[in-house]
Amino acid sequence: MLNRGGATLVQLREKQMSPKEFYEEAKAAFAVAEQCGVRLIINDRVDVALAVGANGVHLGQDDMPPDAARELLGPKAVV
Repeated sequence: MLNRGGATLVQLREKQMSPKEFYEEAKAAFAVAEQCGVRLIINDRVDVALAVGANGVHLGQDDMPPDAARELLGPKAVV
């Protein structure tokens, strides 16, 4: 575990990438976060969070309802 900066949670936010590019970026970010003992939250994209095994999702007003995200991601996910 390599968490020297003190962060315990990181949010990955991207508005310009294609879904495939964002998925690849999220997969790489999750690997680094896991190695560093940091939780990774994906912005807006429940599907990407689920696909990469992220620790949760940040949802805006126009995103999926939180209760639906909770059903997909499970009770331990940050929503």
